[in-house]
Amino acid sequence: MTERVPASFQQLRNDHTAENDRLTIFGHIATGGTRASSELAVTAQGSPNMSVNVSAGGAYIVNDGGSNRGIYSVHNDGTVVINITTAHATLARRDLIVATVRDAQYAGGSSDWLLQVVTGTPNASPVDPTVPSNSITLARIAVAASASSITNGNITDLRATAQFEKAAFQERITIIPLAATDGVRVNRFSDITQYQHRLDANGDSFFGVEKGTMTIGPAATADTVVGGFISAYNRAREDTQRATVSTASTSYVSGTTDCAQTFVAPPSGRITAFFYMQATPGTSGEEVRCAPQIRNTNNAGSVVYAVTDADSVMIQGTTKRNAHGFAVIGGLTPGNTYYCQLMHRTVSGNSSNFQERRILVLPSA
Repeated sequence: MTERVPASFQQLRNDHTAENDRLTIFGHIATGGTRASSELAVTAQGSPNMSVNVSAGGAYIVNDGGSNRGIYSVHNDGTVVINITTAHATLARRDLIVATVRDAQYAGGSSDWLLQVVTGTPNASPVDPTVPSNSITLARIAVAASASSITNGNITDLRATAQFEKAAFQERITIIPLAATDGVRVNRFSDITQYQHRLDANGDSFFGVEKGTMTIGPAATADTVVGGFISAYNRAREDTQRATVSTASTSYVSGTTDCAQTFVAPPSGRITAFFYMQATPGTSGEEVRCAPQIRNTNNAGSVVYAVTDADSVMIQGTTKRNAHGFAVIGGLTPGNTYYCQLMHRTVSGNSSNFQERRILVLPSA
């Protein structure tokens, strides 16, 4: 290997390559996926048949056929109908809806991209088919034996949102645990030059901290975070639920509508989950809490990181208040798809209202 010439965007050159352009994009994106959680969604027809719709939207797709090939940016500007192969008479199967880039520079004779179905093999215990190279998976279709239509209940959303690269953020902050008896249940900040959280007109969330120590609690152990959340604003999509949900449960619940984010674990296997709630406890002595939980793949997947009070923030009293916090979570398998959902509960069992919930997931080094 050697220097790749010319450098991106040099003016007096006529030999810029598509591969170098893709490497430029790849320098800003950590993992491929859809541009936003609302894009390239797979749904059944209004009158279900053996086809599905893929909504408008865009994605970033890594060329995984070799090193230094970069990442493609693709866009779909309308609904695409994908036909599903006729069901087997006696056996079920699993199909996958994927977005695939084909590049004749490396293989085959086509240079394009497409939304397509990868048809699985009918079996008494069906498994997912192999995903083509240079693809991202959008959804799984469960095709029952002798099925004549596909409903939304047969579709599992497998989309992951592309994550922006955080390699430039290399300063450190230390998360210091508070004792459970400290009585502090919301974030405290010390020696911090600047802390901000805002949403822009597109719903993008920006968090920023300029050096310092952030104290949260109660927590089990201290931890030091390298990268992410430091020195500049980190741009990412978040899920916000503003419909009021109520519960009297003293066990953590997700609510009638999940506040959640699907993501692909970064190479470090670590993420930082930022979360927020606006809530009104039911009585003056009631406490309400919220904290993140992580499952495999989607909201029906097995729990890989259980919700705990150690990560939670708390509101007490009958006044509507806000609280926000974050949890650094490790031990994830790089490249696997996970589902981070915000859970909430009451402490004493008095019915309480949660007016707004937010969750944001960022990769950590």
